[in-house]
Amino acid sequence: MSAEQETAEARQTLREQPCCRLADFWHGRVCLSRDLTPHVDTVDGDPTIAYAMAYLSSGVAMATYCGGLVTDLVAGKDVPRDTPLTGAGLPIAG
Repeated sequence: MSAEQETAEARQTLREQPCCRLADFWHGRVCLSRDLTPHVDTVDGDPTIAYAMAYLSSGVAMATYCGGLVTDLVAGKDVPRDTPLTGAGLPIAG
């Protein structure tokens, strides 16, 4: 079943429920890393390039937190590098 079909089916199911009023419906892809951990760090060799990725379906909350970490990293602030978020390195498929 395609994503569009799943969305249409979910909308129809919710519309049929007497207790539910559906104003909008969001769906999208979820980014996961192999170790199931978000990753925040700078690129090796260039501390002015940082990344934050793989929020594990907690995008809004994790993006806010990880965005703050990325800002601190690029600004040169002291960010602990021994945490699950900042110590894992860039998750490259291998």
